[in-house]
Amino acid sequence: MKKIEWSIQIDTLLEYLNLMVPISPSFRREIRSMLTQHSFIGKHLLVNPGTYVNRAWFNVDGFVIASLVEENGTERVIRIYQPWQIFTDMFSFLKSRPSTLKFSVITKCTLLVIQRSDYETLKIYPETQDLFSNIMWEEQKIEIFRTRLMTLTDQSKVIEFASVYPINKLPNKVCASFLKMTESRFSIAKAKFNRMKDINSK
Repeated sequence: MKKIEWSIQIDTLLEYLNLMVPISPSFRREIRSMLTQHSFIGKHLLVNPGTYVNRAWFNVDGFVIASLVEENGTERVIRIYQPWQIFTDMFSFLKSRPSTLKFSVITKCTLLVIQRSDYETLKIYPETQDLFSNIMWEEQKIEIFRTRLMTLTDQSKVIEFASVYPINKLPNKVCASFLKMTESRFSIAKAKFNRMKDINSK
């Protein structure tokens, strides 16, 4: 990777963190030296259930999903991470317990990665705890949004979902799972949504 591109990606992360909590120059220098970059050209498994998660990721571009795997092997998508989002299994990362989630890259994607050991080092900075509290709150907001969607009709689910996620850039299977809909029901509601969007744009 070109050094200038790498530098821009780190600057993007630092800008994102500074929007949450003002970060000091010393924190900036420290975390800059800790980050590594992983690029994926398509689908890739990041974490399997039962794995101890010792990394946190910043999504530069692309999309990543987190799924619960049911006893019958069915996977249920509970998170869709977009660009400019930080993600990990908080419980596994903080408590050093096996993860209950499966994390998968589903598109071409670039991630910045920090190790748990480096997070421990960063605890000397007061902003570290505030940043992690903000990241956990962002996770909670996603869950609140997802829970609220479950109370809506199919069409209303799709409309609300499309107000947050780029519905036409994500696989129907992923969207339907997140919304607890069958693919066929989702496809019908999505087609109606797109028709109405086209009419309203004219």
